[in-house]
Amino acid sequence: MVVEQVGTQTDFARRLSAGLGVLAQELTAGVTTAGVALPMCISSGVLALSPLGEDRVAEGALAGVIAAIVGGIVASVFQRSSFVTTMPSNSLIQASLLGSLLVALDGNTTQALLAFVGCVMLAGFWMIFIGATGLARIVKLAPHPVVAGFISGVGILIIKSQTPVLLAVSSWSGVAAADFSLATLTRLPFGLALIATMVVITRHAPRIPALLAGLLIGYLIYHAARLWAPGIELGPVVGTIDLGGWAPIGLHDAAIALRLGFGDIWWTLIAGSLTLAIVGTLDTVFTLRTARNLADIQIGPDRALVGLGIANLVSPIMGGLFVSTSASLTAANHRAGGRTRASTFASRAVLLAAILAFPGLIFSMPLVVLAAILVFVGINTIDRWALRTARQALFGKDATGRIQAQRNIGVVATVALATVLGQPVVGAVVGVALACIVFMIEMNRPVVRRKEIVGKTRSRRIRSTAQNELLAAHERELAVFELQGVLFFGNADELAEEIDRLPIAVRVIILDFRAVSDIDASGALTLQQIAARCARRGQRLFFSDLKDAQVLEECTSQPNGPNIYPDLETALERFEEEIVQRTDSAARSVIEVPLERTDFGMTTQPEDLKVLMSYLDHVEFPKGAVLCRAGDPADRLWMLTRGCISVWVITPGGRRRLASIGAGCTVGEMGFLTERPRSTDVIADEDVVAYKLTSWAFNKITKARPHIAQAVLRSIARQLSDRLRNATEDLRMSYM
Repeated sequence: MVVEQVGTQTDFARRLSAGLGVLAQELTAGVTTAGVALPMCISSGVLALSPLGEDRVAEGALAGVIAAIVGGIVASVFQRSSFVTTMPSNSLIQASLLGSLLVALDGNTTQALLAFVGCVMLAGFWMIFIGATGLARIVKLAPHPVVAGFISGVGILIIKSQTPVLLAVSSWSGVAAADFSLATLTRLPFGLALIATMVVITRHAPRIPALLAGLLIGYLIYHAARLWAPGIELGPVVGTIDLGGWAPIGLHDAAIALRLGFGDIWWTLIAGSLTLAIVGTLDTVFTLRTARNLADIQIGPDRALVGLGIANLVSPIMGGLFVSTSASLTAANHRAGGRTRASTFASRAVLLAAILAFPGLIFSMPLVVLAAILVFVGINTIDRWALRTARQALFGKDATGRIQAQRNIGVVATVALATVLGQPVVGAVVGVALACIVFMIEMNRPVVRRKEIVGKTRSRRIRSTAQNELLAAHERELAVFELQGVLFFGNADELAEEIDRLPIAVRVIILDFRAVSDIDASGALTLQQIAARCARRGQRLFFSDLKDAQVLEECTSQPNGPNIYPDLETALERFEEEIVQRTDSAARSVIEVPLERTDFGMTTQPEDLKVLMSYLDHVEFPKGAVLCRAGDPADRLWMLTRGCISVWVITPGGRRRLASIGAGCTVGEMGFLTERPRSTDVIADEDVVAYKLTSWAFNKITKARPHIAQAVLRSIARQLSDRLRNATEDLRMSYM
């Protein structure tokens, strides 16, 4: 009894210690994330409220921090627990919207701010609607050139908006007239040096938050210069706000803001709120994709959008701005150790403590430093894919690729130009129109990209000669359709007609969805009808690379559901294994391959094989066992008689399977010949039985029976030659 009690206490202490360790990690990540978020929040707020004039700069900085605190907490409460981080975003769109409202309301700042609050809240309603109805699936289908053009245009506009600050002029009219002063000689080099510093930090010290480092370096140099050299003109600071007399907008004022939307500014409010909601949705989709790549977590956008919508209903009432998820801040949170919403709560608590305990520190931020930070953000906002595409459009060597790049960069340039010349709302409208045109062009493409039958498609599994002959006899039983674009009612019938025209010998049809971007309800219904007709004809459908398996829940009459495989290679392997396993006793001998029926045994004289067997070790490996790893000495090879193995390699993109090798084949022969360390991992896919030949045993054979050693080498050379010939044939077929 005493021992059991002590054990229970020890387990509790261990769990408590582990829990405290995780909590400490989350809190540390929150502190780090808050440090990265602070310059982004202040800069975003200053930019968003910049149309109000320089005397409201401090109010903008405060609004940015409040949005991060309030919006971040509310969004984290309603979203799924994760390290995905929320902050004020799309500041330039908000600034453009506020400027349009000021013009429409004849410069009435109070009414413009109330209408602005109503617009942000309306954007929140739009995001709730998009999340609740699942429309995020449609929004994320926006063609990448359209998105890249809009994002790049916004980046250019951010740089343009901050250039006058760096040049010490009041507006772009001063820039056009070259109305520079002596202040330009100090402010511009200071700002450019700060931007260059952040660029260098990003490239050579990526673990250091470049924005935070730039803010601290700029802050210290600015105030040191003002202390030691007061005559140097580096521009003003943010300014101050009497926090004791400041109050957020109340619910009554928010109601007034919403009612203002039915006046003469209704179009501005609807267009602006929709733009904020759609861009915020794209931000969320991209950020969640980043989170999945970082931590392999599955977070759907619908619940996240509902949470962000609620956050955007609360944030403006409390004096904040529009908020959305941030991919860069989410990545920073994950690098710092954040894994749950505890890290996001901790970061908001740190920001709240900073604004309450050190308001003077925030309000003494130099505007030139914030301008440099925004220019750096603008530079990084310009889409890198668009830059690569532009380079390919101009200098690409492949004519077809160059034409495609020119078409894409034309869309990018059109949307970016509309965004820069007509402000973000106009760019969004042009982007939506181009997206519709591109979407219709994509929809008009044939859904069947390529159809292959009569043995033209085979898996990369390396098989014995006997198995290859067996599969060749059944090659007419398979048809593979490579699909593309969007599957909907307009082109799904084309697929059905292609399947109906297949030869009667075809028993298995693989539909490869690798290049399919979406399947709507009508396309899923057609697939269900195709599956029913195939079942009546005794045919089976295999699905590979399917993004959303739920649309095919009823696409089979099989009790275990549809045959869905992660990729075409796996589907092909499954078809081939079924061919082998369903044959009669003669074919089953191919599965249980005796040594004399292996490729090695069939190329060796029977009397030599009997002698050789005395030098071989009979070995067995359970499923998942590692036969060898990369870097191991290549001092043995295996002759498989049962089961199969996979060959894996570690690449910068992760672990990748190069090939699989089945019964009757030899494994590890290349390293055995070259005597170089293993270059790949070899792992058993199922229970494996094999014969092992070691280098030590082969050396003994070479000395005692040199003609048998030569037979071994000839057999290995023949197998390698056959594999090279098969690989060449597969490569040739891939270009047909």
